[in-house]
Amino acid sequence: MKKFIKDVHKDDLVNSFFQSTYQTSAFPLLTKLTSSFTRTTIPSIRQCTFCIQSFVEASEDPSVLVKGNETLPLSLKSATTMSDIHYVHLLQYYKVAYNNEQLVHFQQASELPYLANNTITLLKYINIFGQIYKGKGEYGSRGSLLQAKFIGSTGEHIIAYTDQIQYIFTHSFTPLPTSSSLTPLLYTHRCPTQLLHNSQHTFAFIKFYTPKNDKSREYKHVETCFSTFSPDDFQCVLPVHRIMLKVATSEHTTRRKVKKILVIPLPKKQYI
Repeated sequence: MKKFIKDVHKDDLVNSFFQSTYQTSAFPLLTKLTSSFTRTTIPSIRQCTFCIQSFVEASEDPSVLVKGNETLPLSLKSATTMSDIHYVHLLQYYKVAYNNEQLVHFQQASELPYLANNTITLLKYINIFGQIYKGKGEYGSRGSLLQAKFIGSTGEHIIAYTDQIQYIFTHSFTPLPTSSSLTPLLYTHRCPTQLLHNSQHTFAFIKFYTPKNDKSREYKHVETCFSTFSPDDFQCVLPVHRIMLKVATSEHTTRRKVKKILVIPLPKKQYI
């Protein structure tokens, strides 16, 4: 009887451990504790849906194809509708990302079946490897400050731009099954599960701090930008995988009374 009770406690311990972690390297050790444990207690969707290598590569190399539907370890909140102004940028983003100019505004749904709806799910924050990113608070607190890399207009240079998150959201979108825009996805991600289209996209709607027009973007080896925001466009819809790192800022007034922002990159956390 005592042996039976001990075995039951071991079963409970092992099963509770695997329900709260994805560390598959512990399988051999813990499965020796009990003969009744099976891996089916772990949801299959968790086993290879998030690819850490693809996540890191996407944040460092803007030439890597990222559409926003790459899987992330997130918990969802309540759904809402996107503002009409921001929705236009989301629609344009999908047209560019999926190379599909046939997409139409949701208000024109009766004309063509190819549309992106305006229903989104807001997230108060996301926690990726211990790094927390959040949108603007209800009482005026600003969202996370970050940098993301973009390919310059000439295609020759990669530039890191400083941004502020306005809000983080998920959006469900599925392009045409026959669209050629799905083909590159098969070759840019090494995780096998990425061969299947994931309709859930995760974005941060950001505002870009206005960069300096001249080539000198540094002040005493610290990058600077203006304290104003650039006009919004479709690039304000930023896939979360594109976030490179968080930054700290400090206001600086030049001798000519021009306000600028000093940008200090912060170490990138990756607690796995």
